[in-house]
Amino acid sequence: MKSYILLLTLVFCSFHAFSQGIIRGKITNPVNNQPVAFANVLVLGTELGAVSNENGLYEINNVPTGLYNVRASFVGFKPKTTFEISVTLARPVQLDFELEEDASELSEVVVNSEFSRSEETPISVKKLTANEIERYPGGNRDISRVIQALPGVASTPSFRNDILIRGGAPNENKFYVDDIEVPVINHFATQGSSGGPVGILNVNLIKSMDLVAGGFAANRMNALSSFFEIQLKEGRRDKMATQLTVGASELTLSNEGPIGEKTTYLLSARRSYLQGLFRVIGLPFLPTFNDFQLKTTTKINDKTELTFIGVGAIDKFVLNEDVPDNETEDERDDRLYLLGVLPVQNQWNYTTGLRLKRFRENGFWTFVLSRNMLNNESVKYAGNDESSEQNLLFNYTSQESENKFRAENSIFGNGYTLKYGGNYEYSRYYIRNFDRATLASQGETVIERSTSFFNSYGAFVSGSKSLLDERLLLTGGIRMDGSDFGKSAQNPLNQISPRFSASYQLRSNLFLTANAGI
Repeated sequence: MKSYILLLTLVFCSFHAFSQGIIRGKITNPVNNQPVAFANVLVLGTELGAVSNENGLYEINNVPTGLYNVRASFVGFKPKTTFEISVTLARPVQLDFELEEDASELSEVVVNSEFSRSEETPISVKKLTANEIERYPGGNRDISRVIQALPGVASTPSFRNDILIRGGAPNENKFYVDDIEVPVINHFATQGSSGGPVGILNVNLIKSMDLVAGGFAANRMNALSSFFEIQLKEGRRDKMATQLTVGASELTLSNEGPIGEKTTYLLSARRSYLQGLFRVIGLPFLPTFNDFQLKTTTKINDKTELTFIGVGAIDKFVLNEDVPDNETEDERDDRLYLLGVLPVQNQWNYTTGLRLKRFRENGFWTFVLSRNMLNNESVKYAGNDESSEQNLLFNYTSQESENKFRAENSIFGNGYTLKYGGNYEYSRYYIRNFDRATLASQGETVIERSTSFFNSYGAFVSGSKSLLDERLLLTGGIRMDGSDFGKSAQNPLNQISPRFSASYQLRSNLFLTANAGI
């Protein structure tokens, strides 16, 4: 009996010993990328913590599994808290902090609200962490679904991911992933819009997301309703790790790890199994989607960092002509009608981009080079008989491709920030349309083929200043844009866009903010 009790005790103690997680990471100054040595990192609500070494690295061991808020602080820097960090046994948590220098001598202020302000966008910004996105009710691990549930976002049909903010259309929102614009973030996207039934971005790779619905920064162009800043995680620096996730509609395989001493990577591939479910329940259409994501981060040296991202999707929509068992006459009529009008649709898109950051003592240069493309096809045959071209009712193909370059210089001083830069975009739009159905009553066929090229360019300058012991923040900026799609638009002086914002801190967690702009 004593041996049995001793064995149970050893098993329990061993399980308790191994049910501990690890939090590790690096603390840096975002202005010059210098490590912050001897900073304190605390797991709030516990006695656990660590101090960063001379390289800014820290590690906290023996952390029980669960959700924690982790705070980093150091004298002369503004403290920063990361909320709802999930500690598991699967892998160590890689949690990096960027601590900004504190120019004031005030006692520190901890803002507990989920809203915060920054110098570029002092109007309230909605922030979401990866854990919040994963656990959001009804979100289904889909960032577009989560966005729809946020305050100020209008509701849309349950099968659509259209984002309507302040009454604007879905195409009035802009999405940036690690400073690289990604125009399409949904599968089976409606061309000219950002909506679709399923999101492309894998939540496993997302670190955080900021929604800015007012007081836009001057370095962001063409956003009428909002823009989204999505930050992806960095790959593990210690060893390779793989994760398999089964979602409500897809299977996801994620992999991350180091490539040598200076480069890390994140890789994700997803494939849906909705087509199998739709076939089982006898629906007349079978959608299949695949998506891929890749991020690499290379620390060329202490002052230079190169980031590459790739986001892509392949969507196929085929017809299901199988006859379900025990089909009634009404169900047969409905099925045949849908098969007669639904086209076969294929779509693919991708975005690739490079971001180079070159740091110095008082700021950094950011260079962004990217390319994105969308290919949209729709084909319909009479009776779905593809054996003869005479049965072809319509065949539609449309492509959008854009090549973009942006350069920005950020200068940080004592209580002020100055930024300026410019951008250039070369776009190609192509359409090919064969339509025998629309004018069939007149015995005519529509045949159209067109290609358009556009050059767009712009520049901006912005600045911010803190006053009254950093309680008052004033931000102003101006940008101008031009494009050769119209005679008037070619002159950037005809498209001048000023903006101004002010934010005053009434209490530790209460701000009065206002903005105006064109």
